[in-house]
Amino acid sequence: MQLSTKCRSSTRFSEISRCSHDILTRSITSLTEGEVTSYGDLPFSSLNVTTDAEGSYVACTGDSGGWLQTFTANSRWMSPGYSRELYLGSMVSAICRSPTHRLAVSFGPSCKIAVENTVEDDELWTIMNMPAGCYDIRTAHLSGNSLALGAARKGILFPDIDVDWHYQVLPTGSDVFSIIQHHNLIYTGTRGGSIKAFDKRVNAVHKGEELFGSRYSRAAKSITHISVLYEWQLLVSTIAGEASAGHMLLHAGS
Repeated sequence: MQLSTKCRSSTRFSEISRCSHDILTRSITSLTEGEVTSYGDLPFSSLNVTTDAEGSYVACTGDSGGWLQTFTANSRWMSPGYSRELYLGSMVSAICRSPTHRLAVSFGPSCKIAVENTVEDDELWTIMNMPAGCYDIRTAHLSGNSLALGAARKGILFPDIDVDWHYQVLPTGSDVFSIIQHHNLIYTGTRGGSIKAFDKRVNAVHKGEELFGSRYSRAAKSITHISVLYEWQLLVSTIAGEASAGHMLLHAGS
């Protein structure tokens, strides 16, 4: 049985965690042609892969123990490498980056954010605690300097992390499992199966517009992934392993 199929068919958390760890480990091993030196014995909980200036793959991983580490594949200038970068105190639930920043978030009642300005302060991280009431962060998305987080029963928007850490709450009424920014809109997918769109140009205290009606919430299918296709469609996947695409405008408020 393939690992991805085994992971989807498993119901026990321990099996899902072990399969996810194996998938991530094999992915990183393939990037470095099997020459990974060490990654510890803690299950990976988050992953971000990019390319460096030389075109080599760089994988940044977070683990269940709170460590953030980086794996570098072969390049003209250096051999495959591994470095453990920082400790966040609890499971690293999300890693994301933009052209100017790299960011990691921890999960739990006292979440932390670690941010690195990759243009001005390469390899210098700033770590801060999340405000009270913002906890259990599961997902994050950077769009330029704008940061969106999926937390317990709400989304959180930091409009410009280079200016300040003032934030707005995006009320969802359910834990946010997936979040993405696209132009001036933020899309959230929740544990309860609702998908909402929030406009960053208006006061976020407004409830946002629900998309796709109760298609997923009626069946209690948590939304685990959202992405934008062709500028006008949303690709949605659920905890049941189902994936579908829908027109953003046609399904607004339906």
